[in-house]
Amino acid sequence: MHDLTYTLQDLPRKLLAAVLTVSLGWALSGCLPTPTSDGTLQPTVISVTPTPGPQPSGSTVTPKPTLPAHQELIPVETYGAFATGHTLELPDGIWLDAEQAGRISGVSALTVRASGDGRAILTRNGADRAILTLKACDTVVFQQVRFGYDQPDWPDQTEPGSVPLIELVDCVNVRFEDCAFFGSAGDALRLNGSEGVVLDNCTFYNNAGAPLATGDSWLASQVSASDCLFESIGSGMLPLNLTASTFTRCEWVGRQGYLVPLAAANSQQAQDRLQRALRTTLVGQLGHILATRVASFADSDQAIRIQDNLFASQEVFSLFDELEQNLPGILPPSTLSWSLSGEKAEETEPGASLDPTLGLRVSLKAEIVPPPTPAPTVTGGVSPTVSPTDAPAPERLYDIGRLLDALQPFKELAGQLDPLITGSVDFDLFDQFGAGLLSLSIPVDQLASWIDRSRPDTMLVEGRLLVQNPDLVPADFCLRETCGIITARGQQTLLTAALAGEPAQQIVYPDGEACLIEHQLGYEGTTLSETSAWHRFTFGVERKTADGLPEWTPVATLESESVAGAIWLTLDGKADRLPCQVPDETQRGRVLSLLQEPLLVMEAGQELSLQMLSAWLEEPALALPLLVLSDDQTRMTVLTVLYDDACRPRAVTLELVLADDTWTIGAAELQKGS
Repeated sequence: MHDLTYTLQDLPRKLLAAVLTVSLGWALSGCLPTPTSDGTLQPTVISVTPTPGPQPSGSTVTPKPTLPAHQELIPVETYGAFATGHTLELPDGIWLDAEQAGRISGVSALTVRASGDGRAILTRNGADRAILTLKACDTVVFQQVRFGYDQPDWPDQTEPGSVPLIELVDCVNVRFEDCAFFGSAGDALRLNGSEGVVLDNCTFYNNAGAPLATGDSWLASQVSASDCLFESIGSGMLPLNLTASTFTRCEWVGRQGYLVPLAAANSQQAQDRLQRALRTTLVGQLGHILATRVASFADSDQAIRIQDNLFASQEVFSLFDELEQNLPGILPPSTLSWSLSGEKAEETEPGASLDPTLGLRVSLKAEIVPPPTPAPTVTGGVSPTVSPTDAPAPERLYDIGRLLDALQPFKELAGQLDPLITGSVDFDLFDQFGAGLLSLSIPVDQLASWIDRSRPDTMLVEGRLLVQNPDLVPADFCLRETCGIITARGQQTLLTAALAGEPAQQIVYPDGEACLIEHQLGYEGTTLSETSAWHRFTFGVERKTADGLPEWTPVATLESESVAGAIWLTLDGKADRLPCQVPDETQRGRVLSLLQEPLLVMEAGQELSLQMLSAWLEEPALALPLLVLSDDQTRMTVLTVLYDDACRPRAVTLELVLADDTWTIGAAELQKGS
């Protein structure tokens, strides 16, 4: 099954909200709640419904707290010390100053809890350092404690500070149960090389920074969070240096979007991961999604696992709540999941307003015909059990007819949707093995006309299909061979050989330390229109060291049409599409013969020595990615990847010149960003 699913079942809702009636739009009105002495805090919800509606059952408006003047703050030491083996009980409803006792080091078996039914409140007179900093502590429990400041709601785009509310450094087994983190000018809870951290039924809100963050320690932290609310004033990816961490039944709510956790040591590594494999990350899978429930997700390294989490923008929370109650009874049994789609803050051009158009994204299960099992190879004549005649043509894996059958239940959906949903319905189809099959988008008001068995080409004339299964044949959807019969799988095989993708990984030892080099060709999908089909691939190099972070070097985007197999290349960082071809043996041999010695190129006025990856290998191997950009009788231009003295990849274009029956390298140019 594919990684990301949004459950259709009506799950218990922890988020209860005060419904504020506003006109349709994205302007925020209202404030995030401030802490009270009892109960679990809920996010402010701003309804997109233009007319008043009934208030959700059990919803209450959270009252503002009564905060004593700073001189009335009571030192936390009045009630005891943060000491090993001690249980410190704090009164609820009173603001306690952790000024002197806030730095805790080497403490173990400590419990801090509220003495009443409410929650104790820990704060400081100044926010120049964390309320509590725990260093090298073991087995510490906080129960029903609030950490924060009496801070008015932070405005949008507030630049966060560097001081968190709570920081854990090299700690083990620290638990927060029924706690709240609020009012920070920076992050709420920061983890630095700490493991066994547990967050149970905790609430994070009105913090200028991230609700959860990791510091600059090279050692990843480990956290288990359940039934927690992570509110934020912003939206986008949340890089967290985590390992083996889980988030169960948690809720992520923000303004004009929400935060999405991404396993990465820092923002740069996060960007590299998104650039390399956006669709495999939760950030990529939640692109242009305003509200959804994620039933299950795990990244490729199992660093972050998501189970039954809600991701929702405040502005559409009430609408999503209504849809959760109504949509499951409307959608067909083949529906795997659904989401409310729209634009988030990070998806908007700088300075532009959010597009208020709302739509749906629906995932469907489809059945494909598995590829036929290859017939056994027969030598020395024809086996009596094998017919000498040609085998019948294999049945189509999937085609336009079966796609239209799958979409028939949605033909009349427009009349059953909330009138606020005026955008498109985006369909993602997955096969019975859980692999992506194809995706398409149909405007809500065109569902009835596009889903028409009598005019199967309407969707290709009016829109486009994006095929994600590399074995699907374009002509099976266009219903004409002018769209081509060359599959992405066939082109991928040719390109993998040209780009030295076999074997996938090579181990080299620069400076005596092991380093893993992998030339990666990724299939991004095939775009189908009425008359054409283009297969799209990305090519780059990943470099991993034993004690360092993976380094990703993008090289080029490749597009191949499905009729004659012509290939076009766009170099990373450039816009021009250049025709290219896979080298033949003569062309490859010509380049190999000229690269037996290191190649000297100029970079920033200095000479740089480059050589083939094979120079670093203990055993000879063909490891030279090569594409031909042009070739005539006396001149040839190629794109390749060479390696510097630290065995870091550098994309290079070489111009080969023939003079006096001898080929030489006339020019070499490093590509931008390489």
